[in-house]
Amino acid sequence: MDDLLPEVLPEAITVSREVAAYVLEDDLKAWGTGGPVAAAWRWAMYGEGPCPVSRLPWSGGLPTADDLEGETWFGSGWGKAASSAEIRRAKAVLWWLQAEPFSEVPARFTPAAPVRDAYSVSL
Repeated sequence: MDDLLPEVLPEAITVSREVAAYVLEDDLKAWGTGGPVAAAWRWAMYGEGPCPVSRLPWSGGLPTADDLEGETWFGSGWGKAASSAEIRRAKAVLWWLQAEPFSEVPARFTPAAPVRDAYSVSL
């Protein structure tokens, strides 16, 4: 997947090219090339397309770290064309690409934990 990334990653990206290539490959296998996850990668690496979550127009150029993180707060502009899991993953990718090393992943990017009834636990 090295050929899908620019030779030099944009300034806003904090992960190494090797790690980005590995995660990109995994994401494209899991989520495909036409949805919000792939759009998040294209926008972060090349500044292409509308904004990947909100689908708002993008004026061009590479997004800054603030742009990447800011897009994670928008609601989905995909309507029924994308699942909530796809949108959550796209937001997580955008956040992760610009995050400081060893940052704690915000809870908003993880699926909710199942609710357990106190009576369902056997001792």
